[in-house]
Amino acid sequence: MNICFIKGKIITKIQYEFMLEKNKNAIIIFYIELENRSRIRIIGYNNIADWCFQNLKEKDIVYIEGNQSQKYKNKKHKDTK
Repeated sequence: MNICFIKGKIITKIQYEFMLEKNKNAIIIFYIELENRSRIRIIGYNNIADWCFQNLKEKDIVYIEGNQSQKYKNKKHKDTK
C-alpha cells in the first residue's frame, strides 16, 4: 500500500451517497486540483464521508493523507473538463 500526502483545492461539488455494501454505509466523491494542475479523484467511506460532507465545500483547500488506488484510473467525472 502506498501512503501519500497531497494538498489541493476542491474543484467539484461534493457528492455524498448511501451504499448497501458490506462495511460501507456512505461514500463521498470529489475532485481536487493540485498546484501543478493535476486532478485527483478523492473517495472516502463511512465516518470520513460524514466528516467531509459536514465540513468541506467547493473551493476549499484540503490536505489529505491516504493511499493510492488504480481501481478507478480511467473513469471521468461529469464535473471535470
